[in-house]
Order: sequence, then C-alpha cells, then structure tokens
Amino acid sequence: MPKDLTTTQVLTMQFCHGYKVNDMESLNEIGINPKKVGYLYALNDYAFL
Repeated sequence: MPKDLTTTQVLTMQFCHGYKVNDMESLNEIGINPKKVGYLYALNDYAFL
C-alpha cells in the first residue's frame, strides 16, 4: 500500500482479485489443482468444529 494514501489514523483497503473455490474452470485455467483446493478447504472447515 502506498504510504502517501494512508496514515496510522486511516484504514485503507486494497482489492485483491480471486476465484471461488467451486469455480473449477477458472482454477484449471490458472493452473490450480481443484482436488488440492478441496482438501485444504476441508482441513480448514474441520479445524473450526
């Protein structure tokens, strides 16, 4: 984040583009293995039970 756009008194946000975990076509296009995403998603879901 550019230092001239924020201070300790101002919260500045930045948009980060991403994909939904169930968008298989987009995940495959960018070279991400949907099975690995599913595995990590399941681990994360299990961690908060």
